[in-house]
Amino acid sequence: MQVNANDATGRHANRQEPGTSVTNGSSTSNATGSTKPDAAEVSGVETNAAGDLETFLTGLVTNSGMVAACMVGFVVLRSRYPLIFSYNCERSPEEIRVPDTPANDWSSWTTASLAKTHAEHVKYAGLDHAMLLEFTEMSKRILWRIGIPMLVVMGTLNFFFGHGEAEKTSQPPLVFASTVQKPLKIMASFAPFDMEAQRGYSDFQGIGEKQMRLGFIRKVYGIVACQVAATALTAALCAGPFRPTIVGFVVHWPSAFKWGSLLATGLALFICYAGKNSYPLNFFGLTFLTAVMSLDVGVMAAVASAMGMGALVAQAAVITALLVTGLTIYTFRSKRDFSFLGAALWPLTFGLFAFGLLSCFFPSLHTGILGLIVSFAGAAIFCAYLVYDTWRIANELQVDDYVEGAIQLYMDIINLFMYILDILMQLNKGQNVQQLLTVVMGIAFWSIQPFVAGSDAATAAVPCCSSAVRFANFDVDRLVSLPVEVGDNLSRIAMGNVSQGHPWLFYVYGPVTILVVWVVRKETMSSMRMFCKSRFIWLKRLEIPQASTVMVEGIPDEYQSDEKVQEYFSRMFSAGDLKAVHICKNMPELEAVYAELQAAVSALAKVEQEWANDGQPADKRPTVKPLMGSSQDAIDYWKAKVEEKKQEVVQYRESVTKDAKAGAGGVNGHSGFVTFTDCRNARVAASTKFSADRTTWLVSQAPAPQDIIWSDMKVNVDLRTAKRLIGYGLVFGLYVAFTPFCLFITNLATTINLGPFQSLWAAYAPTLGLLIFLSFAPTVLINIFSWLFNLKSEVWSQLELQNWYFWFMVFFVIGVTVVGQDFVNFVRQVAEDPLKLPMVLAEKMPSSTHYYLNFLALQWVTHGMNLTRYIQVTKFVAASKIWSEQDARELSEPEDQDYYGIGSRSARFTINLLIAMIFGTISPLMSLLAWLNFFICRVFYGYLFVYADSPWQIAALSGDCRSALN
Repeated sequence: MQVNANDATGRHANRQEPGTSVTNGSSTSNATGSTKPDAAEVSGVETNAAGDLETFLTGLVTNSGMVAACMVGFVVLRSRYPLIFSYNCERSPEEIRVPDTPANDWSSWTTASLAKTHAEHVKYAGLDHAMLLEFTEMSKRILWRIGIPMLVVMGTLNFFFGHGEAEKTSQPPLVFASTVQKPLKIMASFAPFDMEAQRGYSDFQGIGEKQMRLGFIRKVYGIVACQVAATALTAALCAGPFRPTIVGFVVHWPSAFKWGSLLATGLALFICYAGKNSYPLNFFGLTFLTAVMSLDVGVMAAVASAMGMGALVAQAAVITALLVTGLTIYTFRSKRDFSFLGAALWPLTFGLFAFGLLSCFFPSLHTGILGLIVSFAGAAIFCAYLVYDTWRIANELQVDDYVEGAIQLYMDIINLFMYILDILMQLNKGQNVQQLLTVVMGIAFWSIQPFVAGSDAATAAVPCCSSAVRFANFDVDRLVSLPVEVGDNLSRIAMGNVSQGHPWLFYVYGPVTILVVWVVRKETMSSMRMFCKSRFIWLKRLEIPQASTVMVEGIPDEYQSDEKVQEYFSRMFSAGDLKAVHICKNMPELEAVYAELQAAVSALAKVEQEWANDGQPADKRPTVKPLMGSSQDAIDYWKAKVEEKKQEVVQYRESVTKDAKAGAGGVNGHSGFVTFTDCRNARVAASTKFSADRTTWLVSQAPAPQDIIWSDMKVNVDLRTAKRLIGYGLVFGLYVAFTPFCLFITNLATTINLGPFQSLWAAYAPTLGLLIFLSFAPTVLINIFSWLFNLKSEVWSQLELQNWYFWFMVFFVIGVTVVGQDFVNFVRQVAEDPLKLPMVLAEKMPSSTHYYLNFLALQWVTHGMNLTRYIQVTKFVAASKIWSEQDARELSEPEDQDYYGIGSRSARFTINLLIAMIFGTISPLMSLLAWLNFFICRVFYGYLFVYADSPWQIAALSGDCRSALN
């Protein structure tokens, strides 16, 4: 398995899998030369390969940043548009109004979301939404109980004992793992110099006597000496015996090196400044910071040595030592006040930030003479920082601030060394060691700044973050010429690292599979018991007349009237048990006139609102010009039109009522509703079979009135089977049409080269075709259902969508790696030998775990976008230009039920859990990412369902929302 490191993603042109060859940057699909696309190419699912770790980490960091940005946007929008994000705290009636309103800050909404119980979810969000939130809790429990043993036990066994294809290079040792306690003890040995603490002056303010100041200075420089010595020793070890391992680590895991260094440095600085006056936390923070920075410098020394520039490292160290010594002596002997440097260095440092920002987009800026000038400027700036910080240690810092002084001085030395090394390498025609101060580092700067104490905190923060900036932006792309074998490091803890025919490790997976099955069954049954209790309570609270009404379909022609149906049911029940009978009417003329009335009412309301917004000037009344007519007053025109249509509606309604009473048939349809005097008789009727003919007298529980699809009630039962068959054909056509469409999108995405953003693009491009199509699939499916499936209720439409969309995603998200492009051939092979299917699954699925890791991480972003309710906010802002805020909110709601409805959302949640359960035993990281996904769902949707969305009470009527748990 080989990968060209020039390809930052390791996922496209120069990728080589087992059984393939690479020639001149192009690949053949197999040993026979066949170029037929496989499942990976068709769906965008790429098989595991070297270089995936960088893409995964890039996507992980990017996704996390996008989720954080969505949360920030949500907090801002929530404070500006409370009707969109907190409407349920103001709605009526009072019994369903949410009693608490979270404060408009950064964290109150998360606390309120997590604090709500299942009973509160049922009350304020409806049973279906409550069960969807319970599904997230169940998923978290399952993934926690599966993920921990998988990650701790199986991950460790795979890593150390797998010896498979993923293990191409050894991992770098933790240089400081066995030496953490020694520097801590050495640094702590300077504690006797803390005279103010011994004398009880821990709260001493200002500068003490000369002896106290000298003790403080000795302590600071003693700590810095230990730090520099540890850094020099680490650099020597990394450039010497550990050089192959270190260089291999940088080539294999560049993103881990960049982002791990940044995060570790930020954490170390936080610990140092947060506990600077708390022993031994302060010394632990210093040890941690020293370990991180020493390892970073060691990596730089190893790389330089591998490139034949090891002597330059020693030269840079000597020059740095001479400069530090000379500038320190000069500052201590000088009587000058160097406080002015704090204000002077501030704009110069931000000049480095600005140059770094430009060099991110124009890398050529940091080459040639300009790059050399900037490196000289950086060295000069940190020489000035060295003077300034030394003066602060001698004159300004308080005796309790030895941790701050040590950090600043140590960072000045490290930054000065790195700039000098950069200068020497450029003068020796080497390439740049770092790219200066990117946008991400600007964020890191502001995050570190608040932890810096002192009168000039902002200036002091700059050297603290500068080293993190350098190492996190280290350019490893130039190391492609180093002779290092690349392995699939992302699979080191997964089953992909277990060698074929391993003598014992595969047997361990047997008990692991049993554990997964047992945990899933136990948690599912627990949630099912909760659902049954909640549904029982919900049914008891169902209001009349819905609870006492049944829907009757397939009424024979001779019974198609209210009186005849009542007479028929009176024979089954007593006449006193029936309260009302209503037969659906066929009245197309009345429906057309009523639609015209609704349009006229809306137009009148719009022109009146526009005129009111203008201040209702008498000389500027709105006008309208009807077709084939002259311009006239719009308000008077639409008022007349409304009155006209009202009269027509009354006339048609009277005509329909008269025709309905004339006898069976006519306007009377073949479906209707029968209302009983109590709920018991309605339950008995719904469970009774009234006819041997399966197409007549079909009785079922009635849906909520506002949820009925009246057009479906007109379709004759005899025609429904034929229409449903046509619907099945269209759904099958959707499956067939997916393959070329997704192939086109995927090829389009992977052929685009975004230059410096290619690594970021590679994290998303392989999944674009699949995700784009899956986002449109619910709309296509719901339209097929509404045209041909005659579901009669929006809730039942959502249930049908959930089932079909779930299996659609099972096929194209999970099964596509096994099915491949030739679906017919796959079906034939399985039909010939069904027992072969498990072997095919075992062979194909483990090679696609990296894709599903990226797929789960990308789900976080979709949840973050849903949290912002950007579609509803956009509609609300647009409608607010004309309508009042309350009317604008009504126009902006509800969400698109095709994609955001309970059906498609439940299907997506279920498929995410299914991915984690299937691939979690193959890749331990899968359970962790899925757990984070469902935690995000619990927090985000726990707020939206309760405080923002309208409750979906009617969905639980079908009793089939439990299907998400099965």
